[in-house]
Amino acid sequence: MQLDTSKESVMENLFEMEPRQLVNRLMDACARAGIANSGLCIDITAGIKIREAHLLKAAILAKMEGVTPPFKTGDRVRVAQSQCFSAAAEGWEGRRIAPEETLTVRGVFYKGNGGWLLEFKEIPYQGGSLSNVQYMARCFEKVSEK
Repeated sequence: MQLDTSKESVMENLFEMEPRQLVNRLMDACARAGIANSGLCIDITAGIKIREAHLLKAAILAKMEGVTPPFKTGDRVRVAQSQCFSAAAEGWEGRRIAPEETLTVRGVFYKGNGGWLLEFKEIPYQGGSLSNVQYMARCFEKVSEK
């Protein structure tokens, strides 16, 4: 069974899965990513397969550390007013985000040790794999629904 990373509920489902199911899916995803990126075949979906493995790795790390994502796919967020915001200071390579701008969470990634990264629908990433346009979740707050 292939993981469709384009669906909005993918991240929510991954973080709610049982550990054994996550590990089994990670093994399958790594195998598919390895073959797709091996040079033995031409696979234009190699980036998506690598991304799938990273999504599963994030969910497994979060389960191991007993943490839950600060945001869900589809949440609307903006730069937290209380945070110092500087793309250069944070080492981000993505575009600068204006404080009044509202963005839609496309992906939530856990890098371990309490660190969460976000990708946004409004800021495209390169190629289907993980990209350099991820932003630290701690710098954002959820926009309240009106």
